[in-house]
Amino acid sequence: MKRWISTSYAWFWFGPEVAHHNDKNRKFSEGVNDAHFYLPDRERMVQAVNDFVSQANELQMEVKGVIPLQGATAETYAHSAHQTNSSTFTNQSYGWGWGWGLGYGYGASYTGGFLVILQSEEMIDSAEYQARIARNMAERNRRDEIVSLEAELDLAQGRVPGLAQAVDEAREAAARCAEIKTHKPMLGAVQYRCGKDKFATMTEAEAHRDAARQALELAEQRVAAMELEVTTLKKRMRRLKAE
Repeated sequence: MKRWISTSYAWFWFGPEVAHHNDKNRKFSEGVNDAHFYLPDRERMVQAVNDFVSQANELQMEVKGVIPLQGATAETYAHSAHQTNSSTFTNQSYGWGWGWGLGYGYGASYTGGFLVILQSEEMIDSAEYQARIARNMAERNRRDEIVSLEAELDLAQGRVPGLAQAVDEAREAAARCAEIKTHKPMLGAVQYRCGKDKFATMTEAEAHRDAARQALELAEQRVAAMELEVTTLKKRMRRLKAE
């Protein structure tokens, strides 16, 4: 017989219980002292602990560790005002003004939940032990393959826009070379124009046009192949996630 240990976790969040104690005096000139208390919500905490204990007993899981989950809150407030006045009387200037300001701030932290590490132990025969090891390895390989496929898919999808832009550029170049025009200048030999390019012979112009068409076909084949690869990767991803 072999010992088999299973590890799992559970987390619970019950939030804060807030109590406010405001000063009866609300005159800022005399000072206002307000207190705010943040404590774990005891009622929800008790309910969460009871649910956890029931689950641990039902599954026969042993608690191996408890990690408190902290929460925090903060608030600030500020307000100010001022006014200035000036006047001129008998070529002399006078000015006066007033201003005031107030502000406050506070922060608080509290334990709003906990994370529990659980383990269970059982004795199984060698055949079951080897079968579980094989299943675990297969699951790990499946997860690793999903991660690898996700990276390949991101890379392939990132290449599609660039390849599509190359198709547009090749299509524009092929369109400019679609028609070969003959130009006879007043002086000199006949020229053959393919778009903005000039050639001395029709053969050279036709070769340039054919090269532009071949470049367009190659660009279209590349983007089609990449789109097919993206589709294939997505199908493999869906199949692996469904297993």
